[in-house]
Amino acid sequence: MDDDAASATPRQKTKVRISTGSNRNNLTVCNVNTEVPVVIDNDHFQALIVVRINEFEGIVDNQENNEPVRTSPYFDGVTRKFSIQIQGRFKHTVNGDDLIWDTHWDTPIKVPALVGPLVKFIRTIDPATDCDLYAPQPYWRTTVLTSFNAMAVWKLPAEKEGTEVLRPVKIRMEENNGLVMADGKSVDVGQRRKYFSAQKNRRSVDFGTDAVYAFELFNPFFDVQSLTVKVPMLPKINIRKYTEEQPMYFTMKDKEGNIYFTLEIAHVEA
Repeated sequence: MDDDAASATPRQKTKVRISTGSNRNNLTVCNVNTEVPVVIDNDHFQALIVVRINEFEGIVDNQENNEPVRTSPYFDGVTRKFSIQIQGRFKHTVNGDDLIWDTHWDTPIKVPALVGPLVKFIRTIDPATDCDLYAPQPYWRTTVLTSFNAMAVWKLPAEKEGTEVLRPVKIRMEENNGLVMADGKSVDVGQRRKYFSAQKNRRSVDFGTDAVYAFELFNPFFDVQSLTVKVPMLPKINIRKYTEEQPMYFTMKDKEGNIYFTLEIAHVEA
């Protein structure tokens, strides 16, 4: 039986709202599937972020038309349920072992019985995954070098400034990570994750100010709109059942606590 079916508690009608910004006090609602980026600009990071969700029916903030754009040509021919694409410049150097991709909730959650097998499955994809869902502020985190499904890096033209060098692509990203690999040769995502699962390899790389870094997060297992997870051989898990409708936060940050950007997934009254 799916986790959804096991819950008999009726819920008020809600819709998903995706917001992102430089920090949690400066969030902008994402107009999903429009290819219109949200601009990030703080003391640490300058970036453009585009969000796509297949069959999207959530909240938008579009003055011309408040109807959601349900899908995107991006999803043609793939089973991906969402895409979060970031393209940015770091304003100061940060070591590869210090940059974290963090998923968390603000207050304790009920932990699903199937969390053990789920964590085991995720670690087969990203060996650097760490989590403590029993913590006062439950988290699921990993390193930026291992977390994203696609990563590309290219040198920043010396004469260019600001976001004029940033151009979120309207097609699926391709892995192009040679500038962060020891031998300068790009490898596939599985090889990148395996290589950077070792701390000594992460420590050998810096995210510098002289390059543009692009990242993309996607998968067919996590439904952002319903906040459910379905991985092979396990029943579907409804995250909202265990978090009491808390917002879920994705955050790029460093070990000193500096926030590079935050993305909030919240369900609000329709």
